[in-house]
Amino acid sequence: MNDDHSRATAKFFQPIRAIGGPAFETLADARAYVRALPAEKHTSQYWGRVKELLDTELDAAALLQVEQHIRLALFNDGFTVTW
Repeated sequence: MNDDHSRATAKFFQPIRAIGGPAFETLADARAYVRALPAEKHTSQYWGRVKELLDTELDAAALLQVEQHIRLALFNDGFTVTW
C-alpha cells in the first residue's frame, strides 16, 4: 500500500467527537478540519501544535499524541469532547 495513502487514512485509536462540533476518525479528517480553520487558529498554542504534529511522520506513539492535542484544542475552543 502507498505510504501517503496509509498515512492519510490512518485511524485514531479512539474516534474524537466534540458535542455540537467536529468528529474525527482518521488523520485525513483532522487535516481537513485544521486546513479549514481561520489562519489565526493555525498559530494558536493548541491548533498550532496539532498542525505541527500533522505535518510530521507519525508512528503509533505520535498518533496518540495527535489525538490528545486535538482533544485539548477542541476543549480550548469550548467544545465538550467525548471519550
